[in-house]
Amino acid sequence: RMLGIEESAKVKKNTKFTDVPESYWASGYIAAIAEKGVISGYADGSFKPDNPVTYAQIIKMLVCAWGYENDANSRGGYPNGFIQVAQNAGICEGVNIGTPSNVIKRGNVAVLCYNTLNVVQGNYLAAG
Repeated sequence: RMLGIEESAKVKKNTKFTDVPESYWASGYIAAIAEKGVISGYADGSFKPDNPVTYAQIIKMLVCAWGYENDANSRGGYPNGFIQVAQNAGICEGVNIGTPSNVIKRGNVAVLCYNTLNVVQGNYLAAG
């Protein structure tokens, strides 16, 4: 929704992931954000759509959604480079990410999404 692709994402689609059939309720959303490069799944070709999301995973998704993946990779990649970019951009304001592998609570996801929507690209680039 943050990327403005909700209408196309509502249509169920086949995905590149072995564990997300077209019949899965969120297959269209998963396919749409995979096409945008926001998610890539696991090395074995799976996505594990019913697993809880960790802090590191949501931060990676938000950084990729905003187009800062190359910057994050140049700073060490996943997870630390992505966390550093998110912190520099102000995405993590008001959220203590603690251990990146911890499962993130829904309220913290909302704060991170709110912060991401309010990141001004010029401010990030000046701080980065």
